[in-house]
Amino acid sequence: MSTLIEKILSIDKEIRCVEIIDERGNLKIHRCNEGVEPLLTPTEMRAYALGVAVRKAMRKRWENKIGRTRWVVGYRDKVCVIVFYDSPIGDTVLVTANPTLNLTKIHEISKMVAESS
Repeated sequence: MSTLIEKILSIDKEIRCVEIIDERGNLKIHRCNEGVEPLLTPTEMRAYALGVAVRKAMRKRWENKIGRTRWVVGYRDKVCVIVFYDSPIGDTVLVTANPTLNLTKIHEISKMVAESS
């Protein structure tokens, strides 16, 4: 898992942080690139992680009708949030980046997540 995080963080200087979130919404790992100022407090980040897990569970409800959700992107004013639900490690991989990230990098990250174990 640690190798995956380091690979993602090194893809582009616009990548801010990588988090690993378990099925219950527990924040297992949180790593940021050097010099990144957090936008959320640790308490807020734990609450955000719980929300990610809840949304994952809600998306599963529709899998038999429309297929699995592999990843989603939230493009906000201050940050781009990319959530990879369908990872071989079983946990959710959340990547935050500056909104200036070249969005083609998402495909590069998704390949890394898909090949992780």
